[in-house]
Amino acid sequence: MQKVGRKAALLTGVALSLGGCLGGEGALNVPFLASTSAATSVARYETTQGTVAAGQSAWPGAADSVNTAGIANTLSSANTSATATATATATASGATGVIGDLQSRQSVLNSGAYAEVALAVSRASAGAAVSELRAARLRSEAADKNWLPTIGPSVSLSSLGDVVAGLVLDQVLWDNGRKKAERAFARADVEVAAVNLSLDVNGRLFSALSLYLAAEEARAQQIDLASSLVQMREFDRIVSGRVSGGIAPLSDQTVSRAKLAELNAMYQAATDAERTSFAELAAMAGGDLSRLSGLAPLALPAPQLQALSVLRAQAEARRAVSEATMARAGFLPGLTARGSLSNQGNSAGLNIGSERGFGFGTGASLNAIRASRDAAEARVAQAREDAARQISRLREAEKADLRQAQDADQSARRTRLTLAQFREQFEAGQRSVMDVIALHEKLVSQEQNAIRLRFKAALAALQTANILGVLADGSAL
Repeated sequence: MQKVGRKAALLTGVALSLGGCLGGEGALNVPFLASTSAATSVARYETTQGTVAAGQSAWPGAADSVNTAGIANTLSSANTSATATATATATASGATGVIGDLQSRQSVLNSGAYAEVALAVSRASAGAAVSELRAARLRSEAADKNWLPTIGPSVSLSSLGDVVAGLVLDQVLWDNGRKKAERAFARADVEVAAVNLSLDVNGRLFSALSLYLAAEEARAQQIDLASSLVQMREFDRIVSGRVSGGIAPLSDQTVSRAKLAELNAMYQAATDAERTSFAELAAMAGGDLSRLSGLAPLALPAPQLQALSVLRAQAEARRAVSEATMARAGFLPGLTARGSLSNQGNSAGLNIGSERGFGFGTGASLNAIRASRDAAEARVAQAREDAARQISRLREAEKADLRQAQDADQSARRTRLTLAQFREQFEAGQRSVMDVIALHEKLVSQEQNAIRLRFKAALAALQTANILGVLADGSAL
């Protein structure tokens, strides 16, 4: 037993000395090769521990140390800034950070036609994001048990033709944080899947509400154009009578007929747009929703709410950092205990080795891993900036569209009063019918523009809610 203990201590010291060959994730230095003493190897490891990323145990919650005399305190304090950053990020967020944020989001569709459209579309939803989230959760549950030993059969054929069958038991004792990073990667993967689910559901609701807005805009245009068509037909009747009586030239009738045909075409286009939008919406909702009408007010979202794209970038950054930690651990030596039970006897021992060997490109590979962490942080900052710019643009566009819609309404009211005066002057013989038709055409353009601006502002508000992920209740996802 004493010999076994000395051999285990020696192997452990050699493993830790191998860990000391990576200075600051960069160039190799191998001063320990001249020594075969475990104590000497550990001492030299201690002299370089300021620039060496210490390994981590495979067990969850375990301290970054090994219960071996003389090295426990050293390993508990030997952490690089990169590993510390990765661990702090994963701990600060946690698997419940992003998911809890998503669950706490309240929908801004309180009541009215918007809420009915959202409810109908949500019931008929069959997105693949739900299955992806379920798969990610199962992978996370599996990764949470990765610190437990693995057991598997082993069958081999010896040179003498004998079949050796048995069971092999492997237990990772020291893996430089690989198992912990695998668990963090799986948790971050669940967060990414959860954000993707929220993006999918909110995007689906936004698509449905956009179709509803398009149908409502076409319906409002039809109502306005229907009254304009009635007036234009009356003007065309007057012009035709004046042409038949020889009072007006034939060109007046040609112009009035062209404007009447244009209004008819606009009315038919609005009718077709309404029918098409409601048909597409019915396909999404699984039923006809043409009975709904009108716009609905949106509730104010919670202040300081982050966009879904930012949450996804943060989750992907945590996943990237965990992946980089796993890649880095592949270059460092680990310690594994292995025992086997076979028909030719039992055996047990400690294995020391690394998944990836050392080469001339090892330093560059480690620098690339460190750069990938920086790139992940940069992507989060870029996503936050892009989301802030997009939300600011949409909110300003909404304000501008509402203001311009009010201006268009006021201009239409003034034009309507002027048109009434022109008609009186026409009946008094002071204005020609073509002057009245031209002013009527201007009134139609102003009214159509006011309708377009109102629905454009409504669409901008829905786009903002979609970016913030508040079209759907987070607790219902």
